[in-house]
Amino acid sequence: MRPRSTGLQGWSGMPPALIALTSISSSDISCRSMTAASPPAVSHAPGPNAWLRELTRLNKPAAWRWGPSLRAALGMAVPLGVGLATQQLALGLLVALGYLMQMNGERDGPYEDLFRRLLITAPLGAAGALLGYASGLPWGWIVLLMMGVSFLASVASSYSAALSIGTMQALVLGTVALGNPALHGSALHMFLMLLVGTALYALLLGVEALLQRSRPRREMLAALLLSLSRLAEGQVSGAAVETQRRQVTTQLAAVYALMLQTRSQAQGRSSQADRRAAVLRRADGLFAAILACSDSALLSAAARDLNQMAEAVKHAQRLPVPVFDTQAPLLSRAVAALGVALWGPMAMTAPVAVGPVRTDAPGSQAAAMHSQARLRVWLDRLVPGRDVLLSALALALCVGIAYALRWLDDRSHWYWLPMTVFLVMKPDLGSIFGRTVLRCLGTAGGVLIGAAILAWLPPGPLFIGIMALIALLMPQARQISYAVMTLTMTPLVLVLIDLVSPETKGIDYALLRLVDTLGGGAVVLIFGYLIWPKSHHRQLAGAFQQARQSMADYLLSTLRATDRLGQEGADAAALGTCRRTVYGQLANMRAILQKTLADPPPSGREAAAWFPIVTSAERVCDAITAYSMAATTARTASQTAELERLAACLAGGATDCDGDAHGSQSLPAGDPAASRLVAHIREEVGSIQSYVGGGA
Repeated sequence: MRPRSTGLQGWSGMPPALIALTSISSSDISCRSMTAASPPAVSHAPGPNAWLRELTRLNKPAAWRWGPSLRAALGMAVPLGVGLATQQLALGLLVALGYLMQMNGERDGPYEDLFRRLLITAPLGAAGALLGYASGLPWGWIVLLMMGVSFLASVASSYSAALSIGTMQALVLGTVALGNPALHGSALHMFLMLLVGTALYALLLGVEALLQRSRPRREMLAALLLSLSRLAEGQVSGAAVETQRRQVTTQLAAVYALMLQTRSQAQGRSSQADRRAAVLRRADGLFAAILACSDSALLSAAARDLNQMAEAVKHAQRLPVPVFDTQAPLLSRAVAALGVALWGPMAMTAPVAVGPVRTDAPGSQAAAMHSQARLRVWLDRLVPGRDVLLSALALALCVGIAYALRWLDDRSHWYWLPMTVFLVMKPDLGSIFGRTVLRCLGTAGGVLIGAAILAWLPPGPLFIGIMALIALLMPQARQISYAVMTLTMTPLVLVLIDLVSPETKGIDYALLRLVDTLGGGAVVLIFGYLIWPKSHHRQLAGAFQQARQSMADYLLSTLRATDRLGQEGADAAALGTCRRTVYGQLANMRAILQKTLADPPPSGREAAAWFPIVTSAERVCDAITAYSMAATTARTASQTAELERLAACLAGGATDCDGDAHGSQSLPAGDPAASRLVAHIREEVGSIQSYVGGGA
């Protein structure tokens, strides 16, 4: 059965039920669904030497993925080879740079997601080259311009991973265009060549998608579903239940480890990571439901459904989204919830349907008011939280200082310093301190490699071979360490930009880039880290407690507003305020978690363990939002009383909040939309309670 929190840890640190997950290796995670004992004590923070060892620790990557590696090598070799053969090396360099940007921004995920993301990142990143046209402005105006662009880019990064990658590419390429006199009059030309590099990336990615048959992540999820199916069959026959139960916990641990890896490499919000977290949570709940069920017919039906799900996942097929029947038995509801998590709408794409949709006549006043309400909901979800704005201000400050330093140092390639600020400090990329240290370490080694290439390898076949070999290592290096990734990226970028800009070449140029990197790291550490609050441990607990209270306020405000259906007034205004508040707080918490992922242990693992809880909270908010838009009939008194009780549970102030126990009870009769809202919130409250407990 799913463990229940004792609430002993309160809000002083990480969620009690997650302490074991973040303090042990992934191979030990399998015990988390089977133990109900009190949470183990958190070990003391490691000392400076232990922290440094952890910071520079090299992760053991999975089996070598030849697809991305070969694509990276070809994407470097083909443009350079064509450029040399046609005596248009400058064009080949820009095409290779465009390819390199997309390859560096690639993250794990289905191919269709990579192509959809490319439609955003490619034009947005290449558009940064057009900033080169601003080079004729007085330098003070350029400093202010880049500060403003950086602020807006940082805020936009909080909305999605695609915007995060695209805005970072735009800032980096814009800085290169501003800093290279050879590119000032040809920004549009650079823009087009970068898009050609993107087209080459899309072509090679498509070829890999056609040829690549193995899908390790999909197969891992299918194995989890199949193990759950066999457990249900074992419950019917009574044979080998212990073996099947251990198999399920092993598969759950593997999916959890995959979620940690995906989160640690993510840039901004990732719908795939959110869906994986939701699937993990639903699978864990289904595991408990199977063990608690003794009805052979229900277990056999669940096994058949899970077998179908496993086959569909394995072969990249979609099953119809199950209908969530609130009157069905607990096991059937758990299977349906897993199907919704696999193929249903996610938090940031579409709210969960919890009731009938209004069918106001087109052109009527009610329809117009309903459209305006939907627009307000959409705008409310775009409002950035306080921490997102603070991160954007910190980035803008560091960018302004980095650009202003050109007044003191106007040497060639001065732009490497602000470029370092962008690469290190983008707030959605993780720990500022950790990335600064690792980037300086990786750049130091990368500069030596780049200097050797510039000094001893003139453009030719051997030059192309060495560049392709370094690119071949880049995808694997990203899985090992940020420092190792920087070690491979630095010589590629160093050489490409050096050959584009003819005024400074050779070892001296490479050594100056090391000095600029250290200078950019110093700017980030002082003005982007040391002068800003760093209480991530308290922020995690405090931010979620505030979000819980805001969810409760949002639910109560929705109840008041839906009591007056079709009326605009103070209740509707209060509802909008509550909605903006809670979505902003959850966005803040995501920003905190993303920045903490790369911090010294145990902060990084603690942050990763919080993501499923945030996803649960977002689904609660989406269910409330959908109900507020779809409610058409009045609730009964028993429904209102149950929703008010659930509001107290969301706030963390109620004691009778056992989500599993209430989930097994019948729903109060009355409005179907309200009943579905009760069912959704009960299930999510059960998940939240099992992780964090109820006490504040």
